[in-house]
Amino acid sequence: MLTYKQKLNVLRFIRKIFNIFDFQIFYSKKINYLKGLNIRNIIDVGVATGTKELLYNFPNAYYHLIEPNPTFHEYIYKNLLKKFKGKLYKIAAGNKSGTFEFYDFGTTSGFLKRQDYKITKKIKVKLDKLDNIIKPKKKHY
Repeated sequence: MLTYKQKLNVLRFIRKIFNIFDFQIFYSKKINYLKGLNIRNIIDVGVATGTKELLYNFPNAYYHLIEPNPTFHEYIYKNLLKKFKGKLYKIAAGNKSGTFEFYDFGTTSGFLKRQDYKITKKIKVKLDKLDNIIKPKKKHY
């Protein structure tokens, strides 16, 4: 079994190889696999400026926008929540709870230091499990 650090190194290597051949990973921009789906609720973790494919394909959905980086909060309020129904959660989602150091790389951010981006600043953010962040609404029958 690979350690977490080994897995990251493998993924970095695969990303370099894919970039050389201009391969796309996980989705295709040429085919819209989301078209025609009836989605009512979306959880977008690490929103930044929004996931365009989701916003475009599901304009009537309710968005749970999870973004711990305060750099993006004003943009989310002014550009996303004025146009789409939803709520911003100013917290990170993960497998534990607490306050942790978070790296802002300018165009991206996260908990892991990355060799391919320069850290512009470090901030402390709250982290919690998704089940604790978004409480399910009770249904009354």
